[in-house]
Amino acid sequence: MEQFNRLDIMVNNAGMEIHSPFLDVTEEQFDRVLGIDLKGTFFCAQAAAREMVKRQIAGASLISHQFMKICQ
Repeated sequence: MEQFNRLDIMVNNAGMEIHSPFLDVTEEQFDRVLGIDLKGTFFCAQAAAREMVKRQIAGASLISHQFMKICQ
């Protein structure tokens, strides 16, 4: 923001894997996945959107992608 004074696009890509059988995944492990995959992308997108609105950037884009994979 300091160098270009604008934000036209924000690509939000987060995801992590749990290397445990599905039936063995703990609540703590699952909470970590949600924290990264959902909360992280949400708050990054929110921060980007605030900058775009503050600077009245027309035609700006927010792109988000989350994924979760539980391995056996």
